[in-house]
Amino acid sequence: MIREVVNEHYTQLTRSEQAIAQLLLDRMEEVPFLNATEVAFALNLYPSSVTRFAQKLGFKGYPDLQLSVRKELRAAPPQASSATSIVARHLSSETKNFEELQKLDASCVERMVDSLVTAPQVWIFGPRSSLGVADLMAHFLSFLRPGVNHLPPSVGHFPERLLDVRQGDVLLMFTLQRHSTLATRVAQDATNRGATLLIVSDGGPAPINTLASQLLTVPVRGIGGFVSLTAMMSVCILFGVACAERLGPERLLDAEALWDRFELYEKPDSR
Repeated sequence: MIREVVNEHYTQLTRSEQAIAQLLLDRMEEVPFLNATEVAFALNLYPSSVTRFAQKLGFKGYPDLQLSVRKELRAAPPQASSATSIVARHLSSETKNFEELQKLDASCVERMVDSLVTAPQVWIFGPRSSLGVADLMAHFLSFLRPGVNHLPPSVGHFPERLLDVRQGDVLLMFTLQRHSTLATRVAQDATNRGATLLIVSDGGPAPINTLASQLLTVPVRGIGGFVSLTAMMSVCILFGVACAERLGPERLLDAEALWDRFELYEKPDSR
């Protein structure tokens, strides 16, 4: 239905509106989760342009268009060989993310790594869907240097965890659309205490972007309304490798010896 409506009005659309139409058709499954601001940001337009586009198609506004898309997706019959189709679509989406990741800002990565290596303390936070990424980053970095603090989601209930943030510390934050209000509060408090804010994000508009000393954008496009964390996880590994090269292996070797003393891992059968 939406595709037919767009095709019917396409010649009457401005160039910007045609770009909006193409984005919505290409990312139909994401439309119920993308607000007008996010669509506009992706195309370097104003949200009002997205509203006018929806109205030109005969909708009251963009939320009305979203509702129509949501109903259409729910009513769509299941595709034949759906498992195979989903696998192919998912892998295709991930491949595109990695192709885009090759454009990563190397100089920004270097500056962020320098901050992670030299700061007195590093605080790591990832709200909601970014939690697993932040957990992985804190896990890696704690092998390599002291003073690594993983802020859990409960910091929203126990903000006193931020009392030890000091001038010169670094707050490394992972955040995705829709951006959490807790992320904003944590970033504001930490920077007010003198911490340097580093953000790894999908590039969407967020209040905390203006607080960041460094902002690294990674692709997170997924299917079925789920964002992909693959590229963001890859950046965590990149940070870990780069920090290890700067800091040397001594702490990691100490950790290995500690694991042996605690018999943390099963040993291969020597027979």
